[in-house]
Amino acid sequence: MNFRASFKASLAAAVLCMSVRGQEIKSPPANVPANVHINRLLVVLAPAAPAERTVRYPLLPDPLDLKPGNAAPLWLHAGLLIKENAPKIKSDEYLAMIYPTPEQAAKQTPKAIREFLDHFGPSLRLADQAARCASCDWGRPAITVENTNDVVPLPQVQLCRELASLLGCRYRLELAEKRFDKAIYTLQTGLTLGRHVAIGGSLLEYLVGNAIASVQFGKVEDWMRTPGAPDLYWSLTELPSPFLELRPIIAYELNTIYRSYPSLRRLNLMRSNERLTAAEVDRLADDFFTTLNKWQDDKKSAWSDKIAGSVLVMSSLAGAKKYLRERGWSDERLNATPALAIVVSSFLGQYDEACDDALKWMSVPAWQGRDELERVVKKATDAAKTNRNPLVVLMFPAATKSYQTWLRMERKIATLRTAEAIRIYAAAHGGKPPAKLSDITAVPLPIDPATGKGFDDDYSVKDGTGVLEVNPLFWSWRYELPPAI
Repeated sequence: MNFRASFKASLAAAVLCMSVRGQEIKSPPANVPANVHINRLLVVLAPAAPAERTVRYPLLPDPLDLKPGNAAPLWLHAGLLIKENAPKIKSDEYLAMIYPTPEQAAKQTPKAIREFLDHFGPSLRLADQAARCASCDWGRPAITVENTNDVVPLPQVQLCRELASLLGCRYRLELAEKRFDKAIYTLQTGLTLGRHVAIGGSLLEYLVGNAIASVQFGKVEDWMRTPGAPDLYWSLTELPSPFLELRPIIAYELNTIYRSYPSLRRLNLMRSNERLTAAEVDRLADDFFTTLNKWQDDKKSAWSDKIAGSVLVMSSLAGAKKYLRERGWSDERLNATPALAIVVSSFLGQYDEACDDALKWMSVPAWQGRDELERVVKKATDAAKTNRNPLVVLMFPAATKSYQTWLRMERKIATLRTAEAIRIYAAAHGGKPPAKLSDITAVPLPIDPATGKGFDDDYSVKDGTGVLEVNPLFWSWRYELPPAI
């Protein structure tokens, strides 16, 4: 190997190590309680290279490259091929390649990574093909409480995560060798995988898809700290907003109770306005407890559930009547309605109202709806504990945590756009960072989706280094652009 080739290989190995992850730094950001653990990730930016076109490197496949077909079976086949080929490699070597620590990455050469990836050529080719299919339909039946374990295929979802990690290994190699066209192609595949997994139907799949996409956006940071990497400001700006749709998934998840127990739709007299007799209520209750007992798969009988239900009805009846009176029910109607129907109607009415309020605030920008959503959920869960309503207590915590995860990604994209705007400014000013964000005029400055304001207060210049630090809950993203040497 001649000197030039040796130098290029050494440089590529160094960039491979650098691109694994940012440097973790310890000092906590301001205005964060001392008992909250913050992971801070430091990304040292490089000035952007001039782009040949506004969106020279799009982060999703070009629509002209999409072909008719369903991506879902291709993703699954790609994942299964990984499982088939992985045993041919020592487990510690395999893990070191797809989940490397900085120390492990420092020892890996481009040649070694290329030889490793050769084992998984079919998987990677299928993944690239899947990402460029015009549709993705996982073809799963409607999710109910009873069939969740059958419909939501956890092993298949895990294979998609492993596929994303394998794509990350290829991306590290391509970026280290500054093959930007190839690297962006791999990013397109990874981001599309995240989007396709997220639309599987269940909240779990949404969260896995979100995690896959979040890892891909972390690889955009690797791009941004690579010397000579063109800016991705407009590529990030043209992405769908929101990048992943959460509200339809939450709405689908919250309706699971009615899909699982159709009899509840008739027992909810606030929805149906039916006048049920005691015999009809008993029959619907029998249907409910029989279905409930079927999916519980334990030794309890439906009668034991009915006895527990009867105790709950008696203890909740007074509060249920009060709730229905406040919503226009007359004493005459209450006296004519069986106790079970009164309690079930009040429970489902409270649940429906909380669902409507939560989805309402998910329909507006986060900076308008986030605080209101938290207020609605807290009010509903507090009231549910008092009223002993099990539905709200069980369903709403997962919905709010998912909303936080969704918002974290939206803020990540906005933060990346701001960091790219800083890189663009530095490229046009001899590597010097802007004194303040408002000095940037070449591109519009992003808005923080959590506050509806810019990131001006999150940016400062310290000893000539531009510092952008955004503090979402539990994570702090810190981007530094040092002065040109």
